[in-house]
Amino acid sequence: MGSKCYDDEKLPCCHSQEHILLFLTRTPWRFSINELAKVTNFHRNSLRPVLKSLVESNKIQTFGEKNHSLYYYNGVIDHYRRIAKSLHSEGDDIKESQRIAIKFGYQLVKNTLKEALTDGIFKFHHHSVHEMLLHVKWAFPFSDLLYTKDGEYRPGTVFTIGDHNTTFSSIDPNDFSVRIHPCLCRGEAESQIACALTMGALKGAIEGTCDIKTEVTWTSYGIHEEFGSYCEYQVKALDPLPINFHHVSDNVKHVEN
Repeated sequence: MGSKCYDDEKLPCCHSQEHILLFLTRTPWRFSINELAKVTNFHRNSLRPVLKSLVESNKIQTFGEKNHSLYYYNGVIDHYRRIAKSLHSEGDDIKESQRIAIKFGYQLVKNTLKEALTDGIFKFHHHSVHEMLLHVKWAFPFSDLLYTKDGEYRPGTVFTIGDHNTTFSSIDPNDFSVRIHPCLCRGEAESQIACALTMGALKGAIEGTCDIKTEVTWTSYGIHEEFGSYCEYQVKALDPLPINFHHVSDNVKHVEN
């Protein structure tokens, strides 16, 4: 007796908007209307008004130009924010939830690096904080690509060090602060778990790419005049960095992801 495959079945108990919304909430991926038609078994002509209604009601988002639009529920940052919120429930001990979130973020990045770096050696020799952050930004998972009005992509996350008065020659590579714009919490005061998840991911990215044992702590929240909201994290090397870890030109102030 053959098996019944449910991959191509529609949900008889849901109308089309609910069906599409349920599908899109499962992933941060972006889908074209043709791809959605294929995986949901709806005709593309039937999907057009459904998607238009969902976009207009702010239930889903679009990415790209009109004739090449991609549809999605949440970007990468908001997708992980939902995960962070699920790590803590009312009545849970907040410190324990933060500890779990830090471990989750740390292991998420370290495990990803093990898969991406084929030689299995996670030790790169950097000569400055800026060089280190250039490598770390590729390992940091909580970032979206944004689509500009000019039809170009731009990074959705920016790392900055200090403010407009900061110079790289004034940075102690063993103890410095990094601002992430936007943080996973997106500036919401109640999102302590999202910041804990970010701490773990940042620690994992630094240790996984640079072989530097660190302690990462949240220090403050603020608004940057160019890059918007941010959270600032203090990074301390638990073992002093080598003496040849020097500074670079003071005209580099931020790293885009």
